[in-house]
Amino acid sequence: MRDNSQSGTRPVDICHVVEYCDCSSKRIPMCGPAFEYTFEDFLNDASPEEWAEWEKNAAELEVTVDYYVQEFV
Repeated sequence: MRDNSQSGTRPVDICHVVEYCDCSSKRIPMCGPAFEYTFEDFLNDASPEEWAEWEKNAAELEVTVDYYVQEFV
């Protein structure tokens, strides 16, 4: 573990390839490329069991599955 003394936070694990993000005037260590994980990706990754549970909950609330997923998931 290496101490992240620049931001004053607790020690963090840093991999051997470190990039830095200059966000809010703080240098934040980042490992590897950043990617966007969208809500659509989350829905595509949901298991059939999760979809069944969402459909059941939507039916109990008497709303459409689309509305339930957008508002409650």
